[in-house]
Amino acid sequence: MKTTLSSVLTATTRVQRIARTLFVGGLAACLFAALEIAGAPDAAAATPTCTTKVYVNSADRYALEIPATSSGSQNCQLASGNSNYAVKVLQHTLQLCYQVDLGKYGIDGKFGPATVAGLKKAQSEEKKAGRYTGVVDGVYGKLSRNALRFAVPIGTQGFTPCRTPAKI
Repeated sequence: MKTTLSSVLTATTRVQRIARTLFVGGLAACLFAALEIAGAPDAAAATPTCTTKVYVNSADRYALEIPATSSGSQNCQLASGNSNYAVKVLQHTLQLCYQVDLGKYGIDGKFGPATVAGLKKAQSEEKKAGRYTGVVDGVYGKLSRNALRFAVPIGTQGFTPCRTPAKI
């Protein structure tokens, strides 16, 4: 068998192509493994954080204070670690409508352990009543917003009984 320079170069080129393919395939496998370990982002990650409040109507036409984004969207989320005015709105609802004890600091605008526990209590109550279909996880989002009862402000006199907002 006669080996020529051309056949050696062809064999070397084939080996290089195979090595590159294996290398790229290995990188892809590593990337997929890293995503599996870290957890791929889910749809909730794209939901903006609530930062303020808006007024919406209940089914029986009462104005309710609801957490919202600065642009007025009610499609937003609140979770442990958030600290803003929308958290105060949620805490107010939990205290008035669900008799949640928010602990030493009360309505402070900080979504801490007492707010998580209070929201879980509210989600659980609404789940038993058939109004909440989500996971009882202590995270406020669209499903919580559509199920929770919110207090109706009546000027400087306080609040009327709690009501559920009209669905969005």
